[in-house]
Amino acid sequence: MRALQSGQLRGIRDNAGNWQIEPEAVDDWMSLRRSPDRQSPAMTDGQLSVSPADTPETLSRLAVSEARVEMLTAQLSELRQDRDAWRAQAERLASERQSDLIIRPSLIERLLDRLGRRS
Repeated sequence: MRALQSGQLRGIRDNAGNWQIEPEAVDDWMSLRRSPDRQSPAMTDGQLSVSPADTPETLSRLAVSEARVEMLTAQLSELRQDRDAWRAQAERLASERQSDLIIRPSLIERLLDRLGRRS
């Protein structure tokens, strides 16, 4: 975005506010940015090499973000367990309530006997 605003990268903004950039313009811009001593990160002993963007601040922010992801994953797991426990309890209570609502034949007979005696 800074390259577009500064004019280093040529592009046209459309009516929707999106940038239209020709591939050749991107190639030209990248060729100006590349320097012979600048290399892309390569795998060395199973780890990425440190790039200029890996400042202590970015590494710290990465560590904080990874810790936050771990915390949220654990929290999500705990919430799922709570949800399952609440669901099991609700199903159990619903089935108990339903069995309480079923009128047994002996109860009906007793009620009819009482009603019959009163009339």
